[in-house]
Amino acid sequence: MVAVLSEQDTLAKIETKTAPRVTPQMIEDKLAASKVDYVVSGTMTLCIITLPNGYNLVGESACVDPANFDEEIGRAIAYRNASAKLWPLEGYALAERMRG
Repeated sequence: MVAVLSEQDTLAKIETKTAPRVTPQMIEDKLAASKVDYVVSGTMTLCIITLPNGYNLVGESACVDPANFDEEIGRAIAYRNASAKLWPLEGYALAERMRG
């Protein structure tokens, strides 16, 4: 069986790396400079993050039973899902910059 690092151990190990990389702070800064909108329809919540360059990230959340719907929870999950899409985009942009 392969040992799996805890999230804390993984982050600590990443911090020891010195090569160019996308950091959580870079992601947080980009998101802080972005516009965030929500659309709620029934039990579905959409989060639209408009990045400073105008590009949109969309995340969603939904529940099956309307009795479980909570807009605050829906917004949090939709935001998390939208913001997670920024990591691969920033990784691609970094790779392009490194390539020259």
